[in-house]
Amino acid sequence: MVRLVKGAYWDAEIKRAQVDGLDGYPVYTRKVYTDPHRKIALPRNLYGADRFNSLGMDLANEHVLQQLNTALIVDAQEQRHVAPMLAATPASAGDALKVLNPADHQDVVGTVQEASAADVELALQQAVLAAPQWAATAPAERAACLERMADLMEANMATLMGLAVRESGKTLPNAIAEVREAVDFCRYYAAQVRSEFNNQTHPALGPVVCISPWNFPLATWCWPSLPSKPR
Repeated sequence: MVRLVKGAYWDAEIKRAQVDGLDGYPVYTRKVYTDPHRKIALPRNLYGADRFNSLGMDLANEHVLQQLNTALIVDAQEQRHVAPMLAATPASAGDALKVLNPADHQDVVGTVQEASAADVELALQQAVLAAPQWAATAPAERAACLERMADLMEANMATLMGLAVRESGKTLPNAIAEVREAVDFCRYYAAQVRSEFNNQTHPALGPVVCISPWNFPLATWCWPSLPSKPR
């Protein structure tokens, strides 16, 4: 769909598409089609050759909404159980606690098993053992890890949005912004690592701990933790 607009309305449509990470513009952007304007990069290419802009969703598009609604309904049927993930051994046994949708306590999002003190101690030991190998890894390979993470989050945006809505009580626009911010963090730090890091000037920090708040469980976890991963 292309809308014919002028002046400030044109500017607003361009900026909205860029901010929302849409796959194109709803207005003409070239002189050959309308008033004189230089060719504008698509929202996906907003940051030039350094990195991609995160993909968004146009919630004003009925087709997009229909696809999203179908994906959310299907995803909500899946029963999820989350438990501590350790590198070498299974986590100790523990009770599975129900996670409820704050807007509908009849909706069980899944179950979670909290880490025991022994699990935490073992995780720290394994992190210390793995640190030298990670420290010796080339920056380009570390950056590639972050880029893969960004790609995987984009590919699973509907799933992550559904969890943000049902577990944290977010609206759909807030859920989109949550995932996109996490994706942008990954690609931003990956670009920084590729252009500025080497193992001599940026030695590894070693194991780190990140505590994520409940209201931004994905984006705010990425914000403090990802800068430490390349290091």
